[in-house]
Amino acid sequence: MQKEPLLVPVKVKNPDDSEQEAQLPVLLPHKILEHLISECGFHIDDDLVRKYWQGLEKSQHELAVKTRDFRMLVDKPVLPLGIHGDEASMAIISAPYDKIYGVFLNIVLFRPTTTRLSRFLLCSIDSSRVCSLEDTMYPLLEEIKNSLNFACETGVAGRRFLVSELRGDQAWFRYIFHHRSWWLAREVCFKCKASIDAGHNCYTNYDIDLGPRTTEEFILEELPRDGLL
Repeated sequence: MQKEPLLVPVKVKNPDDSEQEAQLPVLLPHKILEHLISECGFHIDDDLVRKYWQGLEKSQHELAVKTRDFRMLVDKPVLPLGIHGDEASMAIISAPYDKIYGVFLNIVLFRPTTTRLSRFLLCSIDSSRVCSLEDTMYPLLEEIKNSLNFACETGVAGRRFLVSELRGDQAWFRYIFHHRSWWLAREVCFKCKASIDAGHNCYTNYDIDLGPRTTEEFILEELPRDGLL
């Protein structure tokens, strides 16, 4: 089994602001899962997995509802995965604007005593080296997406996997998606239609259910139009 990271060609920025092609390492999710199952004895009880999806279906969670037919067709319960993006300051005092971006994989129902053992770093990069999302970050995320699709469509060691959690703070999601609603806009929430304006969608109106946006509504209402092409 290949244990070395995949080297992905991207464009990076040099200290003098010039740009160059480089190869950045990415650990693929399906390779991590293969290693955990085949060599580390990783196991989660199937009854626990069933209860997880049943709980989501009971609450009419969009992902659970839309994937129910798929999950019913496979032999074993589908294991849920999470993807977590975050940023951290490199040096708060000496370099407060220099950050490092990281993308992590977690297995939602895998809860070891030590939290750090449940998080698997897929890739990272200094913010100062990012030319643009399209040229630097997107190729890395594309390979992660392809690997997650493989874990879902083909499976790993006889098991199928689905991403049920996209995790990160608001700054991370704003950075990645450039969605229209954010904390300094009048429409403050990208997940629902809450607004600071007085009226039906005012976020201080506790008598209404703003409800979460569906994936389709998020794409149509929140994402920049040029990013959809």
